[in-house]
Amino acid sequence: MDFLKMAKDAVAMRSKMAEMDKALRGQVVETESANIRIKLNAKNEFLEINLPDEFFSQDKEKSQKQLIKAVNEAISKAQNIMAGEVKKIAGNMKLPM
Repeated sequence: MDFLKMAKDAVAMRSKMAEMDKALRGQVVETESANIRIKLNAKNEFLEINLPDEFFSQDKEKSQKQLIKAVNEAISKAQNIMAGEVKKIAGNMKLPM
């Protein structure tokens, strides 16, 4: 094993991960479901949640289901972006088996 090469590869990977982290924070996902608007970045950090006025006047269970649906849609989109970024990095790496 070439430990010097492994160390260099580890430093390069750390740099790529930092770049990916920055890129993911800059990619914003917006979804709307049942007039609930959610905005988060591709790191799954919520930036904004807008609830319509009727959200608070309707049945509690219905409101909860709508909110969960909207949040899950936003997270799914963000995870797809993150997976694509990871593939970009991992695709160029030769991982030991």
